[in-house]
This record gives sequence, structure tokens and C-alpha cells, in this order.
Amino acid sequence: MKKTIYLLLGCALLWSCNPQQETAAKYQENNALFLKNVDTFKNHVLKGFATENKELMLEMYADSLEWNGPNEAGIPFNKEDIGEVFDNYFENFDDIQLNNPLFFGGSVYSTPMEPSDNPNYLRVVGTWTNKHTASGATTSLKWHVVMWFNKDGKVYRGTDWMDVSSLENQISRQMENE
Repeated sequence: MKKTIYLLLGCALLWSCNPQQETAAKYQENNALFLKNVDTFKNHVLKGFATENKELMLEMYADSLEWNGPNEAGIPFNKEDIGEVFDNYFENFDDIQLNNPLFFGGSVYSTPMEPSDNPNYLRVVGTWTNKHTASGATTSLKWHVVMWFNKDGKVYRGTDWMDVSSLENQISRQMENE
């Protein structure tokens, strides 16, 4: 009888080792890393645009950066190239802001990749607004970016989508209406 009681207690103990606790701990760990990556983006890209500080922005990127953006021919940019893109924006636009940003981590329900809760896979969506320096015209661009952070907290790969060609049309329309 004692053996049966000990066996039942042992089974109960094993059963009570709750995998939900492990899942909750993993979630908290992933969430903390996700929030750290969001803060990195805010403290480098958003503050960098607000202060026109390219060096601050570039601190977020790994030296091995491979960035695919809305450029002709889809040729990947490296860290130096992305710095030139920032210079172009600083030269041609003022008051650059990302409005109503939403931040997402992981790749739930993705294909062809397996679904993942990886907090180092960060997606941001929002609308960039700014003022064209030469004309004073205001512009607006919907934007979606996907970034992969490495173990050092640097973005080593990224892809973003926006209709850059619409900038010229937005500026021209406003100039015609003046």
C-alpha cells in the first residue's frame, strides 16, 4: 500500500511540474528581449530622424548589414549605403516622424518559414510624415519594415516597403495647387 501511495505521490509531483510555468518564463524572457529591440529602434531610428543624427541611427546596425529596401533593381544595401539614404532624407526633408507605429515580434502563421516566437524578428508598421525642405510640401508614406537583430542587439538584416515614388507626386500636386 505504501508503495502505491508513494507511486501516486511521485506521479502527482511529476504531473504538477507545470510546463505552463516554463512557457510563462519563456514568454517573459522573449517579451523582455522584444521590448528591448523596440526600444533600440525608437532610441536610434526615431530619435535619429528627430535630431538628424545619422551616427545615432547607424549604431543600431551591424557592420555586416544586408538591407533590402524600395530601391531600383532590389540590390541590397550595406551599412554605408543605408547611411547615404539617411543623408538624402536629412538633406531633402524636415520634421521626419513615424506616426502611429505598431510593433510586432515573431513570425506567427508565416510561410515558407516555420511559425516562430523569436523576439529578434521585429516588424514595424506606421506612416512616415515630413516636410519637403525645398518646397515646404508635406508628404506621407505608409511603411512596413522587418528587421532581424543579432545576439549583440544590432540589426544584421532588414527589408522595408513603401511607395517612395509617391513622394514626387505628393510634392508636385501641392506645388500645382499653390
